[in-house]
Order: sequence, then structure tokens, then C-alpha cells
Amino acid sequence: MGVASRAPYTGTRSGASAQRSPGRLVRQRRVRRTIRHVEVMSVLKVSLVLYLSLAIILLIAGGILWVLASIAGVTHSMEHFVDSLFGFKSFAHAGLQLLLVMVLLGLVLAILGTLLNVLCAILYNLTCDVVGGVQVIEVEEAGSPAA
Repeated sequence: MGVASRAPYTGTRSGASAQRSPGRLVRQRRVRRTIRHVEVMSVLKVSLVLYLSLAIILLIAGGILWVLASIAGVTHSMEHFVDSLFGFKSFAHAGLQLLLVMVLLGLVLAILGTLLNVLCAILYNLTCDVVGGVQVIEVEEAGSPAA
């Protein structure tokens, strides 16, 4: 993210130039910054890494839950329930096919989420050309030992 402008020193809060803390004098000043542009390539990179990491974490968690359900016999019970409900002679989960579908779904959702974030960054940049950006007030603290 780029910072387009920085307002000059605006003083401190409520007229007092320092706050007391034990053994230390802390000076604060408020700085107003305006965010007028977001780098689209940085949004793309961060979003892609974030969504792919999330997809991998969810796949690992789903795999662990699947193994635990298989050990506990839940998957066999579900297969038997589907057999009796729909009158199938034999119904079985295809674990590898299910895993492949989940990997592809994770990749598709990661790509769609990344594209949506990039679109939002582009729209933010276009909107800031008209409106002027988002103002953020930053409080800078500079500590000095008490005299």
C-alpha cells in the first residue's frame, strides 16, 4: 500500500504534551495519513498465498477428519444408511475421487477469491481518484527518560 500524503504535525491530544507513566515521560503526536492507492500486484500476491494456504489447511483438516471417521466406523454407517435409504445394492465412498474434487474446488475458490480481491483493489483505486482516499490517524509515541 502506498501512502500518498502526510499531514504536518497536528499537536497532541487534549493540549497536554505528555502522559505520565512510572519512570518515563511519553510524548505523543498524531499524524494524519491518507491512503490513496493500493498496489494491485501486492494484493494479488498476498491474496493468492492467503487463499492457497487456507485451502491446504482445510484439505489437511478434512483428511484428518476423514481418517478419524473411517477409524470410528462413521463412513461405513453412512454407506449402509445410503444403501437402505435409496435401495442401492452397494454404495461406497470413493475417497481418492472425493479428495481430488476437494483439491480442485480449493484451487478454484482460491483463484476466484484472489480475482475478487484484485477487483476490489482496482475499484478502490478508481474510487480514490474521485473521493480522495481513506484518512488514517496514527499516534506516534516518542519516549524519553524522566528528568
